[in-house]
Amino acid sequence: VTTGDEVCRQLLRDDQTARIPVVISSAMRSRAFARYTDFPNIVDQIPKPFTPELLKSGVANALQMGAMVVQAQRTGSAMPGMSGGA
Repeated sequence: VTTGDEVCRQLLRDDQTARIPVVISSAMRSRAFARYTDFPNIVDQIPKPFTPELLKSGVANALQMGAMVVQAQRTGSAMPGMSGGA
């Protein structure tokens, strides 16, 4: 069994995947938020259970952040709101 934080760490280890925006979903809202605060690739959290609207919003946010990542990579500019060497 692979946990969400293990997946985030694996993504961060590889330069090709380190800037992929990640949306997490957890029933343990505050505990999950605290667990993932050190991961610069987490862009949104969707609580469980979630509504279709929350899911759409989380995915839209990740897509928007992904577009910002691609733009920053193309121009060599810093990403707003991302740290940890991004």
